[in-house]
Amino acid sequence: MCKDPWSTANKIDTTATLFAGEGRAVNSTPTVNESVEFHFVIDGKVRTLSSQNTSDEGGTITGLFFVPTLDKKDPCNEATARYVPSNVTRQEDVADYGYKLIGLAPWISVNCTQAYFAAARAADAGAMVVYRPTDNQTKKPPIPQSNSWNLDDKGLWRSQNHYPVYAIPGPSGNYLMDQLALYSGNKTLDSIYGNASHANSTNISPFGQLGDIRLFTMIYLQPASTVFWPTWLVVLVIFVVITIFVVWWLVHCRHWFQQEELLTNRRGRELVRQENFERHRMRRLREQKVPREILESLPLYKYPDLAVPQQAILAEECRSKALLHEDKTTDPAPKRSTFAFWREINGPNSEDLILPAPSTVTTRGAGLSAEGELKEEPKGCQPWKTQTTCAICLDEFTAGESMVRELPCNHIFHSACIDRFLMQRGNFCPLCKKSVLPEGYYPHLPAVLPMQPPPMQNTSRFSVF
Repeated sequence: MCKDPWSTANKIDTTATLFAGEGRAVNSTPTVNESVEFHFVIDGKVRTLSSQNTSDEGGTITGLFFVPTLDKKDPCNEATARYVPSNVTRQEDVADYGYKLIGLAPWISVNCTQAYFAAARAADAGAMVVYRPTDNQTKKPPIPQSNSWNLDDKGLWRSQNHYPVYAIPGPSGNYLMDQLALYSGNKTLDSIYGNASHANSTNISPFGQLGDIRLFTMIYLQPASTVFWPTWLVVLVIFVVITIFVVWWLVHCRHWFQQEELLTNRRGRELVRQENFERHRMRRLREQKVPREILESLPLYKYPDLAVPQQAILAEECRSKALLHEDKTTDPAPKRSTFAFWREINGPNSEDLILPAPSTVTTRGAGLSAEGELKEEPKGCQPWKTQTTCAICLDEFTAGESMVRELPCNHIFHSACIDRFLMQRGNFCPLCKKSVLPEGYYPHLPAVLPMQPPPMQNTSRFSVF
């Protein structure tokens, strides 16, 4: 249902009515024989072309059908002669009954239609019904905006006429025009009935004294707010709305899935980027060279001349024992450092042991105390008791001759081998891969994540140089 700015006609009901008195239509007494009775209804096939002087609330327009009379010299009389009979009901045939007049005219050309509209205005018609006589379609006439109703005045004719104009199908208009010729003022009841016995008694019927028979018409109007769309149009609108909603929903879902996929890919790329950065950072940590001042702070001494135990104690066992040793606060056995043990063997005046200067570098396991002496270790955990070969050059240590350097992880190497390794290769122990740099000492690493870390290099973990 939609709203139009005016009321529209949906039904025209035309009936042959007997006027028995002056200005009154008799509806209660059957005055017309069944053989001549006429009742014609046009329902749902009336098109409103203009709605001048009609109420938006609907209602009915009642009156008598007639054909407006053109000027005798108007060429449209000859042009419409084949569609308008000469004995059709005219204005003078219905003017004395006191009802509104409703005009009926064919729409054949611009000039003739304008002439009929002018004649209807002169007759003070209450409405006008037009039809296209050459159109044999019985469906509802075209819409008002169609070129079928164009009079070359840009629609000005709608406002020039003070009455509403309605269009009906061509066959219906031709049928009504023929009936207006039958029920006109120059026809007697005898000619209509075809009964010769009534020829000498004009206007006499079995029902008594008769009057004139005219076509009484009622045009039913729908209110402006109750104009219904056709069923096919309603179905089409619903289908279009559902289609638009489905398309919108599919597009929205596709956009949502694309956004989710984009975010997922972005998160994946970010994770890969972080992982590559961590790998790059770890590689940079391993490649960080050991400065000379930190290298010189690591213990440096000659390899002792002692017999190696039959079962070497591993570094992990030594570190675990060292931890247990630190937890024991009351140990009756005195502990000896590597330096003290060396003095016991070589005498107090030995000058073969090179001690580094006091340093604040923190070391793990064996190392130097704040007073410059080696830290105490558990018995049997001296690094030279578990290592007899340099892991870099694979040469055995020579007691009393080989200069070894001890790393914070308690592993020892030839000083020449480990010094060159730490200053050129990296800062990690060749055996356990632990860094020899103090915690927090990474001055050359980037503080923020680079936009694109360099690709990882495939370096063998077993290569040394």
